Amino acid sequence: MTSDLHEMQLSVRSFLAATPYSYVLLDTKLVIQAASGAYLSMTGVMEEEILGMPVFEAFPPSPENPDDGMERVLASMEAALQKGVTDAIEVQYPIPDRDRPGRFSNRWWRISHSPLYDGDAIVGVLQNSLDITEMVNTARDASIRERLVDNLSDIAFWEFCPSQGTAIVSAAQSRMFDLPVAPGLTSASPFLGRFLPDDRERLIADFSALEDAAPGSEVEGEYRIQLPDGTIRSLLLQGDLVRENPTDPASFVGVSMDVTRAHDREAALARTVEERDRLLEQKQLLLDEVNHRVKNSLQIVSSILNLDAQAATGEEARSRLRGAASRVRAVASVHELIYKSGQMTTVEISQYLKDLCHTLEASAHGSVVCRMEPMVFSTDKAISLALLVNELAANAFEHAFGDRTDGRVDVIGTRVENDMLLAVIDNGDGKVASSPKGLGTKVIAAMVMQLDGTIQEGPAKELIQTHSQELDNFDASKSGHCVLVRIPLDIQ
Repeated sequence: MTSDLHEMQLSVRSFLAATPYSYVLLDTKLVIQAASGAYLSMTGVMEEEILGMPVFEAFPPSPENPDDGMERVLASMEAALQKGVTDAIEVQYPIPDRDRPGRFSNRWWRISHSPLYDGDAIVGVLQNSLDITEMVNTARDASIRERLVDNLSDIAFWEFCPSQGTAIVSAAQSRMFDLPVAPGLTSASPFLGRFLPDDRERLIADFSALEDAAPGSEVEGEYRIQLPDGTIRSLLLQGDLVRENPTDPASFVGVSMDVTRAHDREAALARTVEERDRLLEQKQLLLDEVNHRVKNSLQIVSSILNLDAQAATGEEARSRLRGAASRVRAVASVHELIYKSGQMTTVEISQYLKDLCHTLEASAHGSVVCRMEPMVFSTDKAISLALLVNELAANAFEHAFGDRTDGRVDVIGTRVENDMLLAVIDNGDGKVASSPKGLGTKVIAAMVMQLDGTIQEGPAKELIQTHSQELDNFDASKSGHCVLVRIPLDIQ
């Protein structure tokens, strides 16, 4: 360090010791070399705490805030050091709060950085800082108040004496009526003249009715005014009767609130709701029509398959066609149940399965007894469940009874925790319902898989004894074959 530089720094330190302003001296590496008393007082630090420290270590950025404040301060310092110009900024930069260790105080600063020369060489930077937090907060509060006043443009204040026809109104009241601002006592006639004739008569009658009332009596009503450009506004007036002496004329003090926009929003909302309801009605009519046609189409397909079965020459062909017709009929029935219920996503399955069993009984050589607890399934699972029950019951009649006409099939559905336990029990000879290679077996396996279920089958006595509690002590003494399917309930 040259003696000239040393003398210059001593001179700067002497200046900092004497100045009433906030300065800090930094070298080219932004290490603090000296600080004025005003700077130390403003930042709340002792000189020995920061001397010899890089400025951003002495005053680190808040970890809770972005570093854009530090970046702006650093850029201003570099402008002074590299370009040799004085650079001034206003920046938000929190500093450590000495009264709350670990916390930061949010502050706004007006900062200037000036290069410090030793001859032609820049050897440091002199920072002048001014805490403008209070100024910024005051300006912000003023802006908030200004916005609040603007937002209160729909509310105005007034005092009205009906017997004397005089009024004292706020500037907002004058603007609301599109009249010149009238400070102090003024005639109420221009304001009354803005009201639509019917509303003006009603307004005067409302005030007149309270002229002899007790102080504090309230007048409230909604009235319409018409502005010079033809615009009609709706105002809600609320006022209290005041009278200092019993002999004084009645005077009312109150507010006017422009509720036109609220009415417009209500009207727009009503139109939106009306349009929505109209579209929903159209949608429902369209869905009903589509569902009706789908049901009819499925029934036609089922009828065609039955006709083909009657015309078929081979027993196997007739059996397969009847089976296909039965499956289509089951799907059609579920579809009808869905659209009649008005629920497009869920189905209460118990009554439907009872109806399905009744339909199966009408076409079978025997009886079908159905006992179902109420349970709700998604529509996809309901269709798979209908096909499963249809197939299990049809297979029982086809394979379990031979030439008998007194066969009985019991279809039981009960809830076991979060599952449905479906049991299809016949009183046949105990043979397996269908061959492993049969179409019925394949359909059953596919439906069980779609239902995320598990299947068990075997002699009825053994299976029912194992599940006697769930099957409510079903009498299996004369029963033959049993199929148990456990199906998770997708809707609890």
